[in-house]
Amino acid sequence: DSQFTGKFTSMDRPKLRLISTVPVLPQTPSLVTLDTNERTVFGRERPANVVFDSKSQPQGVSRSHAEIWYDESSACFKIKDLGSTNGTFVNDRKIGECDLKNGDVVTFGKASGVKTGDVLPGASELVYRLELPSSSTPEAEQSSFDLLKELTDNINLIFTWVGTLVVIAQYLFADENSEEISFVRGYAEPVFSFLHVPFTRATFVTSFVFIMSFTLFVVYWLTLRKPNPKPK
Repeated sequence: DSQFTGKFTSMDRPKLRLISTVPVLPQTPSLVTLDTNERTVFGRERPANVVFDSKSQPQGVSRSHAEIWYDESSACFKIKDLGSTNGTFVNDRKIGECDLKNGDVVTFGKASGVKTGDVLPGASELVYRLELPSSSTPEAEQSSFDLLKELTDNINLIFTWVGTLVVIAQYLFADENSEEISFVRGYAEPVFSFLHVPFTRATFVTSFVFIMSFTLFVVYWLTLRKPNPKPK
């Protein structure tokens, strides 16, 4: 199961989805959006954030029944029963407090039997499945950013190479007294003279291709050396 690690977009938020197999009251929320910045309290009346009315059990949900929050230290959602009368269940197991993972079935009130497939008399209809976004974790967002950056860098390299090839082509086919030759000669001749290498079209093109290839090799070598992020 995927584990949520704290970031989400407005279109892809962690949520509880109603999956009850029995009829519920019209006012029962079918979808409860969770927030990582505050605790979500479930109960029968305010000040609970999410207010439930039970159809099968008028007193099945306590005033302050349970709460769910995001714990940054363990990088997961947690749920805690707030001393309710009928209890809070995760995957049909009564809990005091526990971690939540994607796909867990949360029942407010008596056990539902939905997870185990049991038919339980007097079971609560307030049964929800936790849905965590799998593509909005910081690691995923960072990976997407790195991928975009790498793609941009590669495109820049391609344009640089294309520009280089254009310069080389112009130089190879230009007239000896043309402006292109004069421009290249003005910058390149002092360097070749310092290196005690004769400046010709062949030596210029060879050295230029070598420098560009070496630069490309170093860039990709550094990219491959980047350590992969350690999984939490």
